[in-house]
Amino acid sequence: MGNITTGQEYLNACVYSEGNINTTTVVARPTPNSLPSDNTVVTAASVPSITQIASHAVPIVVDSLGLLAGYFIDNPDYSDVAVLVIRSFDGRKLPDYLKSFQDLLEKFLRQARNSSKTRLVIDIQGNGGGIIDAGTELVAQLFPSVPPDQKGNFRASTGFEIILEEMGSRVELANGELSDTEDILTNEARSPYAWQAVMSPNATEFISCRDFYGPRKLGDGNYTEFHQTNYTNTDPGDFSGPRMQISGPRIQVTGYGKRTVPLNTPPAFNPETIVLLSDGYCGSTCSLVCEILTNEHLVHAIAVGGRPIPGPMQTVGNTKRRKKAEGTVFEGWSSFAVDQDILFSVNAKNNYRIGDDSNTPLQMVYGAADCKMWYTFDMLVDPVAVWTRAAEIAFTDKPFTSEYCVEDSTGHGSGVTGDLVRGSLGDQSPPPNAKPQYLGWLRNGSEIVQGFSLVSAGDSLKTGVGEDSTTLSDVPMKQGRGG
Repeated sequence: MGNITTGQEYLNACVYSEGNINTTTVVARPTPNSLPSDNTVVTAASVPSITQIASHAVPIVVDSLGLLAGYFIDNPDYSDVAVLVIRSFDGRKLPDYLKSFQDLLEKFLRQARNSSKTRLVIDIQGNGGGIIDAGTELVAQLFPSVPPDQKGNFRASTGFEIILEEMGSRVELANGELSDTEDILTNEARSPYAWQAVMSPNATEFISCRDFYGPRKLGDGNYTEFHQTNYTNTDPGDFSGPRMQISGPRIQVTGYGKRTVPLNTPPAFNPETIVLLSDGYCGSTCSLVCEILTNEHLVHAIAVGGRPIPGPMQTVGNTKRRKKAEGTVFEGWSSFAVDQDILFSVNAKNNYRIGDDSNTPLQMVYGAADCKMWYTFDMLVDPVAVWTRAAEIAFTDKPFTSEYCVEDSTGHGSGVTGDLVRGSLGDQSPPPNAKPQYLGWLRNGSEIVQGFSLVSAGDSLKTGVGEDSTTLSDVPMKQGRGG
């Protein structure tokens, strides 16, 4: 790698040059039709080969973009472990994404049961979110007898009320005049800004725009009523406008409508036999999934990577409040992203923990994983090494006491290993050695302190030498992917 200085040189040396990558023969990418029947016991050898690095695991199921894939570990010490990899919930480029997601997930969980898999690693490394229905479907299939309830709201304003009224009127027009044919009117109505498309956290409907808008007084601000995606029907729902459209219809979330399941249907895996594996990048829809799994079902989480310091790391990091907004939010705005047609998004909805009486937005809440572990060289070249290490930490006789958990990274009061109680926020004091420190967490159960400090007072960590050296506090902070 010493002579490689450009992307083109990397492609020439590492991709196009024969012999540099040891791959298996290209056959056909597996599709649901080419997978083994639902009643067979699956082994990696029974799945058609795909282009891959030799010795890596072969997926039991995988979509055409690789956003969702399921694996069984070919290791006798982990023969009862299944691995579900979800790199993103954003499948806009995949035809019928939601239906594909639902079908592949259902097939994989069924194959896992038929193959006597009793433990599950859910790998969400690099998952920045996507379509809320996909995240809702994931938790619904894992725990079909428990409603996948969420709780969110928007800041209320006159402008936002006008948007709600307009989008609501479009939905009424679409429902009244359109048949099975969709057009731009229906697409524009697929939005969380249409009050007909959402329901309360208790699964009751809103009867009017005013019923949804409120406003509700929380602290010093006005907000809409608490709401969530209406997963009980297949009407246009929680999409974010025409640019967020996906190909194909919405799905009926498992447990409702034509996918109703018998009462007391057991979970696909027991909560104590599931572990969530994150690199701290989780956000948006991914953060909703993490919230339901950890708060409602007390599923443990492991964070991998992060800053080279002891102490805990957060499972969710991509939608945490990092810096106080000062002045005009778009001051210094550049149109580069728009000019280059780079798709980007802004999370505008608050998320809350069901059962938290303080109604604190979760982007202001500290939430530690139950263990922080380091990447090792073998993990960088083979993802199976990451999965087996996570399984080793989580599923031993004494879980989360492993030597592979970073010092002081387990037992934080905001994590499940810290005896977190459902509906509570737990300890909201970030560890003192976690620098740079975020100052946006709920303090002492009441006050939210906003702001950001790169280093503590008195710190004078130097970069460089001589007269050109600067303190770290003078260097602009670049947001990374750590916890």
